[in-house]
Amino acid sequence: MKRIIPLIFLFITLSTYGQRQNFNSLSIEQGLGFHVPLLPADGISRTKFINFIYFHIGARYMVFRNLGVRMRYHYNGFRHQDDASQGVTFNRISGELVYNLRELFPSLEGSRSFGLLLHGGLGYTTSRRLSDNGKDRLINLQGGLMPIIKVSKAVSFFAEGMLISNIKQNYHFTGAEYQDIGVSGTSGVFGTFSVGIIVYLGEYGEYFEHADWD
Repeated sequence: MKRIIPLIFLFITLSTYGQRQNFNSLSIEQGLGFHVPLLPADGISRTKFINFIYFHIGARYMVFRNLGVRMRYHYNGFRHQDDASQGVTFNRISGELVYNLRELFPSLEGSRSFGLLLHGGLGYTTSRRLSDNGKDRLINLQGGLMPIIKVSKAVSFFAEGMLISNIKQNYHFTGAEYQDIGVSGTSGVFGTFSVGIIVYLGEYGEYFEHADWD
């Protein structure tokens, strides 16, 4: 948790600075979807652990027109489809930088209804093994792409694909300890896909809206 405190401080500092900009910066979001365990591939029937047990909530602040920060809470429940005692749950807090790709793609720069966000950062996860409530603590690296579709000045829909790498992971996605099934190392990788809604906060005028569309 100590590693997350500097991220929170950075979020607050940049948010304070960003108040001087001439566009709305703050948004909140919620997403639902599924996850896929990728590595290690030893000792797991991957398709049995592809679950629609992923959701996140969070807030984003665009400090500049194309650059912002994002804090989120994520939940992943890896459970064997035929045996609920096999698996782990992840509760993750993450902090990321977010970059709007419109300046790199002329077609996005001119669009008023479609955007694409690139994001990446760090996370901290507490993991629980389903078979005996054994605990594990992980550091995460994560990144992904997030297409967004504007519905109104206050609302957008999104889809998101993301890769997460767990550092110091001791339990397999099945719940087994790595050393018990012959897996070397202390890392793991999984992917998520989600869809959801973004709500933009702030005042709006004819020529004033959120940075995603400004």
